Amino acid sequence: MKRGELEALIRNEVINIFKSSMGKGPQDTTLKITKNYIILEIVGILMPGEKKLIKLETGHEQVSQMKDSLMDILCQDFIKIIEKILQVKVVDYITKVNVEGNVHRCLFILEDNLEKFIKDSITT
Repeated sequence: MKRGELEALIRNEVINIFKSSMGKGPQDTTLKITKNYIILEIVGILMPGEKKLIKLETGHEQVSQMKDSLMDILCQDFIKIIEKILQVKVVDYITKVNVEGNVHRCLFILEDNLEKFIKDSITT
């Protein structure tokens, strides 16, 4: 399978997990596979009420803590999908929620370098 096809397949599954967990889809989702890494960015993670809460004195910290915990749980579901689709183990991940930017970023570290297994769009 080509790199773009794998990225699209995983990206769509991530969006479905996000939608079923959050009740709405993200504004934008980007996923890139390179070497033994998957880089994921989800834009539009905050609900309207959370956007209002972060304007309060202690709201920013509360929303950040809640979103950190929630996105950490969602990353476990993302890992299951990644491992199922790619047939490679995710050995570690780093996740960061930025409530000001309304974005979640995650770096998944894979057991194997996928460069030798996947095709780029320009190859046949």
